[in-house]
Amino acid sequence: MGLLPTDKIYLNWLKSGVTTLRSILSLMKTLSCGLTIGLMVSCAIGVKAQAENGPSGVNNGSLPPPTQFRVVSRGANHQVWQRETYEQAPDGTIIPHIHKYTELASGLNYKDANGQWQESKEEIESYPGGAIA
Repeated sequence: MGLLPTDKIYLNWLKSGVTTLRSILSLMKTLSCGLTIGLMVSCAIGVKAQAENGPSGVNNGSLPPPTQFRVVSRGANHQVWQRETYEQAPDGTIIPHIHKYTELASGLNYKDANGQWQESKEEIESYPGGAIA
């Protein structure tokens, strides 16, 4: 039993489709390789610039150093810790960034004789007949 003319047309159509599909896949492989190489080069350039100029991409030589965390507010059961970092804007102005968090704990601080909050201490004092915490 031989092929009908419509079968031959269908087979030719399939062969041309497979050829087209192979061409598209080959093009996609080429493009993806090119994009991958481009991204790798771009990342390498970015890492080099960051290493030379610091994380913001601007020379940080004139920026103040970041401050250490310090307690800026106290209460009986909390302390607010804060520090500042600095960034240089494109126009050269220095922008401060405030970073803070709140520490929570029962009995974290106590009021001294002057009414000021002081950090609680874990100590036990002995006295005749017992001890005081």
